[in-house]
Amino acid sequence: MATHLLNIFAFNHLTNSLLMHVNYV
Repeated sequence: MATHLLNIFAFNHLTNSLLMHVNYV
């Protein structure tokens, strides 16, 4: 369960970074 939560957190952070990068461009 903890690993699954961490995975979601990491994925969320990655998506957020990607969205921010796209917004900048």
